[in-house]
Amino acid sequence: MKISNVLFFCAAAIVLSYAAFKASVGTIENINAQYEAENPASPKTPMADAEMPPDIDRTISHTAPTTEETVLPVDTEEDFVIYERELFVTVNEGETWIPVPDDTELGYARISDYIDTISRDNIYISGEKVSIVYGGRGPENISILRTDARGQAWSVGSISRTATHDLEKGYEKMHIDFIDGGQTGYLAAIRNEEIFAFRSVNTGVTWDPVSANDALYEEIMSHFELKGTPHE
Repeated sequence: MKISNVLFFCAAAIVLSYAAFKASVGTIENINAQYEAENPASPKTPMADAEMPPDIDRTISHTAPTTEETVLPVDTEEDFVIYERELFVTVNEGETWIPVPDDTELGYARISDYIDTISRDNIYISGEKVSIVYGGRGPENISILRTDARGQAWSVGSISRTATHDLEKGYEKMHIDFIDGGQTGYLAAIRNEEIFAFRSVNTGVTWDPVSANDALYEEIMSHFELKGTPHE
């Protein structure tokens, strides 16, 4: 009697174990059937335009190398000079000259590449504040290089979507000036007789485009005494 009971319980345990095993196999097969393997080599779906990070060129400036005032063997009444293919400005009538540095950030315009396009119109000097506009050729946006510490600290801002994507020809002329004690900046860039206008309301840190339909556009044109085809 005892042997029969033992055999009965053993058989029951085997049946229950087999049933559990089949149930587990069925569960695993069901999970595998629903699983879709991710291919790590497949490219990720690009973000929609609305999800892309904002264009930082217009909203963030970065530092440029500091420079030290020096004495130059030049005789000029101008407050800027190109000496040995380098741009210098003065804030003390030529007693000393401040070297204008190249922007070393990758992808930004270097002023040494635009040295032949620099004129007094590209430069604003008032007291110890200096601002210089240049750039725009090829993939490079327009840049504004600034110092208010006689070269001991420089910063560079860039205006988005101003690259001409033309490696041979950029902007023919650029103008920059500040009013309201330096708080408001006006900037104009001319290419193929088309005039692009911009305004800054924060001493030149950032710049916004001005539409030809805006009354401010005509004010900027008048300020620089410009006539041409408005950029639409």
